[in-house]
Amino acid sequence: MPDEVTRSNQNALNKIVNTTDQSGNMRKELKKIIYETVSTMRNVFIKMKVMLDEGTKQKNQTEKEISAIKTELEACRRANTKGKIGTPSDWERELPKTVSRQVLPPHDHLHKICSEAVVGREERKFKLTLR
Repeated sequence: MPDEVTRSNQNALNKIVNTTDQSGNMRKELKKIIYETVSTMRNVFIKMKVMLDEGTKQKNQTEKEISAIKTELEACRRANTKGKIGTPSDWERELPKTVSRQVLPPHDHLHKICSEAVVGREERKFKLTLR
């Protein structure tokens, strides 16, 4: 596509120059101005193309550097996960199956725990007979 744009610009500028050459009733000063303008436009298009090529080259180089850094980062992450030891926070999350869980009382304190309900009462002993 950049070649097509360059070609079409060159063709348009060549048409301007050819039309100026074929025009017989145009003053020499005006023709000179048109030739200088066409020359300036050609130089500007060449500079733009060079800048575009440099930008593309720099973009490609940056993308290569980024992909190399990403590859290196992935390798470091893989190396870190292979030798990873669980942290204390990981150990707290998984309780062994043999440990019983303790349920805490509700925060509203409207209900008393059984131990709180019998505090201060004297102990009673009962006898039970089975037949």
